[in-house]
Amino acid sequence: RKTTAYEKVCFENRLLPKFMTRVKDAVSGPVLDLCSCGLGDDQLVAVFADSELVPWPQIRRWRLRDARMRDRGAQHLAKILKAVEALDLTKNEIGFVGARSLADALEDKSFEQLRRLDLSANILNDDAASCLASALKNCDGLLRLDLQHNYLQDGQHLGELIAGHSQLTRISLRRNRITGPGMAALFRGILENVRNGGQLADVDVAWNPMASDGLPAAKAMAQVFQESATLYHCDLSYCQLDFAACAALGEGLRDNHSLYGLHIVGNSATMDADGFLTPLESSKISQGTEAGVRFGGPQAGPEALLGAGSFLQEEDLKGRDVLEMRSACWACEGWERQEIVWLCDPKESPKAVWAFTSLDAFRRPLRLYPEGAQGQWRSYKAARMVPPGYRLKVLFQVDSTLRLMPEERIAQPVEITLRICKDLPDLNPKEEQIVRTDISPRSGRKIFVASLPEVNVIRTEPGSPKTEARGVVADGPVDGSVVLLPRVTETEFKAQVKRAPPFWSNFRHETPALRRDSLRMDWMRCRLGHVVPETEIEDIKKALEPHVGWLMCLYRRLSSMDVSGETGFGISQIQAGELMMSTGICDGSTTKVADIDRFFIAAKVTPAELKKTLAVVNDKTLVRYEFLELLLRVAHHHFLKSGAAENMAEATVLILKAFEPDGRRAEQELHEFFRALCTEAADDLYKKHADLLAMVYKRFGGSKTPPGKPKFMALGEFQQLLELANIHGLGFQPRQSSLAFRMSMMCQNDESGSSRFQEMTLLEFQMAIGAVAFLAADCRESEMLSMLKRIFKLLLALGKVSKAS
Repeated sequence: RKTTAYEKVCFENRLLPKFMTRVKDAVSGPVLDLCSCGLGDDQLVAVFADSELVPWPQIRRWRLRDARMRDRGAQHLAKILKAVEALDLTKNEIGFVGARSLADALEDKSFEQLRRLDLSANILNDDAASCLASALKNCDGLLRLDLQHNYLQDGQHLGELIAGHSQLTRISLRRNRITGPGMAALFRGILENVRNGGQLADVDVAWNPMASDGLPAAKAMAQVFQESATLYHCDLSYCQLDFAACAALGEGLRDNHSLYGLHIVGNSATMDADGFLTPLESSKISQGTEAGVRFGGPQAGPEALLGAGSFLQEEDLKGRDVLEMRSACWACEGWERQEIVWLCDPKESPKAVWAFTSLDAFRRPLRLYPEGAQGQWRSYKAARMVPPGYRLKVLFQVDSTLRLMPEERIAQPVEITLRICKDLPDLNPKEEQIVRTDISPRSGRKIFVASLPEVNVIRTEPGSPKTEARGVVADGPVDGSVVLLPRVTETEFKAQVKRAPPFWSNFRHETPALRRDSLRMDWMRCRLGHVVPETEIEDIKKALEPHVGWLMCLYRRLSSMDVSGETGFGISQIQAGELMMSTGICDGSTTKVADIDRFFIAAKVTPAELKKTLAVVNDKTLVRYEFLELLLRVAHHHFLKSGAAENMAEATVLILKAFEPDGRRAEQELHEFFRALCTEAADDLYKKHADLLAMVYKRFGGSKTPPGKPKFMALGEFQQLLELANIHGLGFQPRQSSLAFRMSMMCQNDESGSSRFQEMTLLEFQMAIGAVAFLAADCRESEMLSMLKRIFKLLLALGKVSKAS
C-alpha cells in the first residue's frame, strides 16, 4: 500500500499515525467533524497536510471543538481554509498568534459565505479580539460570533465591528473579563448597529465583572433598549450591576416592546413573571412577604437553581451553569401558554371578568373576554405564560364579586383590590367579602379590598396538547440544526385586551370624494375664459381628477417651504420659476422665465368682488386655486400654442406628466409619515404623554385666535413652541417647521373661502409632533419612535419651566 501524506508527516515527526480511520469517518460531504478527538497540534498538522484524507478545498463546515489545538495548529488551519460557512474551534488553546493567523486568512481570502465563527473557551486576549474584529468586517454574511470563556477586557474593537455589520444577529461574550467602560464601548457599537438598520437580535454578556463601574455600561444598554426594534434576547446574568445601574436599565426598558427575553439574575434587581424589572437596594429588600414568582435578587433558595430539576446539558443552548438561578426568559426556561377560563351560566351576563393569579401575588388582574352567544353557556377566556410544572393559583372577579370555579381548590386567604373599567364603572360588592375600604388619591373614588379564604388551582397535564403559539428559532446542539422554542408576543400573552381607539382615530384622511370636491371648489375660482374653451371644460376636469391627490400633496409641500407665521402659506414667484425649470417646462426657448413671471402675475389677479368672499387672501404668493390656474396657463402656452398638443385637454395631460414625478414623491413622503406614526408603539407613547401634549397645546396655542372662534394653534405659535423647546437641537431644521405643520393638517376642500386649513386642533398638533419626529429622523421609520421619545423629553422639560414661571 502506498504511504499517505498523513503517514509520511507522522513518520517524519516520530508520531504514530493512529487517527487515519477516525479522520476518514469525520469527513461527510462538506463537513469535517473532529470534535472531542484530542488530536493536538502535531497530529492536526499531519492531518491538514493530506488533502486526500481531508479534502479541505470542499470542506465548508469545520467542527474542531476540543481538538487540543494551539497556535501552531491554528496557523496551519488558516492556510487551507477555503469558502468556509461555519468554523467551530471551541475548547482549544488558541491565543494571539493563532487568532492573528486566522484573521490574516479572513482578510486575504474571500469568506462571504462564513455564517458562524465560534472561538469560545480559548485563551484570546484583547489584541486577538482586535485582529479578529478587523478581519471580520470583510465577512459580510457573518450571522453569529461566539467568544465565550476567554480573557477579553475591552469591548471597543468588537463594538466597532458590530456597528458596521448589518447581518450579524448574535454575539456571545459570556464569562470574559469585560468591565464597565469596556461594556459601554461594546453597547455603543450595538446602538450604532441599531441606528444603521442592523439585525442584531441576541446579545449574551453574562458573568462579566461590572460591580464597581457598571453605571456607564448600564446607560449604554438602556439606550439600546430604548431604540432597538430587533433585539429580542439579552443575557446580563451575574454582571454584579448595582442599584443605580439596574435603575438605568429599568428606565431603558420602560417603553421597550421588542425584547422578549432578559436574564437579570445575579444583579441588584428582580424580575416578575410579566417581565417587569425592579431595582433593589440592599437596605430595602423585603423579607417574609409573598411577592409572587420573582427571578433574580440576592436571596434565591435552592429551588430557584437550574439544577434543581431535571437539567440536561443538551437541553441548554446558552452555555449556562446548573448553579445559575432561573430567569423569566420564556424561551430559555420553556414557559408554556396556560389558558384561564371562567364558565358563565346562561342566565348570567357579566359586564366584566378578571383573573388574579399567584404569578404576581394576585396584584395585576388579567381581563377575560367572552366567547359564545348569549343564552348559552359562555366562556370568558384569557391566557398567560407560566413556568413549566407551575401550579397556577387563580381567583376570579365577576363584576363586583370574588368567585371560584368548582374545580380543585386549596385554602389560601387572599386579599384583592376590586377593579373597575368602562364596562363596569361602579362596584356593588358583597359586604361579607369586604375587608376594608379606602379612597383613591388619584381619582377620589372609593376602593374596595375584598378577600376569599380559598383559591382555584390550575394544573398543566403532562403531554397535554399545547395551544398554537409563535416560536423563536434558535441554534440546536448540532451545527446546522435548529430548535423551535415557544414564544408568544406581548399582546397574545397578556389578557388579549381590546385596544382603545388610537389617538389618531378621528384624523380624517383624504378620500376620492374630498379630492373631487376640492377640484370643484378650486375650478370655480379660476379665471380661464380665454385659456380653456367651454367645450373642453369637462374633458380637462376628467384629465385632472385622477391626479388631484398628488397635485395637492405637491402644492402643500411647495407652499410650506420657508414659510413663517407672518407670511402665510403659498408658492412664491421664485418657487414657481424654480419648479418650472426643474421639470423642464421653462426651457428658455418655448417658455422663458419672463413667461412664467407673466403667468404668475395673471394668476394672482383677484377680482374685487371675489376678494370679499374669501377668508384667505395672499397678495404675494399663490394659494391653491391660483396654483391650478398657473398650471393651466403654462400648459396653454407651452404645449397648445407651440403645437405639441392639439387641444387644451391634451395639453393638460402633458403638463401633469411633467409634474407627476415630483408630485408622487411628495405623496409618498406623506404616506410614509402616516405609516411610521400610526403604530401601536407610537400610540402607547402618545397616550402616556396625552396630558403633557394637552398642556403644551393649551399653553402655546390660542393667542392668535379671533374672538368668537374655538381656540386653535397658528403656525407662528407652533414655530415659537419648537424654538423654545430647542427641538432644532435634534437635527430638525427651522425651515421644516411649516412643512411639519402642513403634513399634520387634515385636508380641506376649500383653502380660500375658509381658513380652517391653517387652524391647528389638538389632534393635528399631536400629528404635527409626529411629523417633526419623522423629518428630524430623515424620514426613516426605524428611528421615528426614538426621536419621538427625545421630543417628549424636551416638551416635558419645557412644561416644567412653564409651570415654574
